Amino acid sequence: MINKLCKACIKTCKQSDSAKIVNCPKFKKKPSDKEFHEMINELENSENKAKKLQKNVRELIHRALSRNSFESDDSEEKK
Repeated sequence: MINKLCKACIKTCKQSDSAKIVNCPKFKKKPSDKEFHEMINELENSENKAKKLQKNVRELIHRALSRNSFESDDSEEKK
């Protein structure tokens, strides 16, 4: 059997339930199913936002390059 505190931890250094653990410096609580699904949803939302930002950046770069090309053509004609 595994110690009760260790069962609640994501680390792999599990101790026997016969060990008396008062505090563990490596302890990292496992997320509940609800917390885990919330983290997954947050990650997916972040991915979607990143994709939208990437698309917007590409569009802005394209516009900037198009304007620079247009402006340089304009200045060549004025010479």
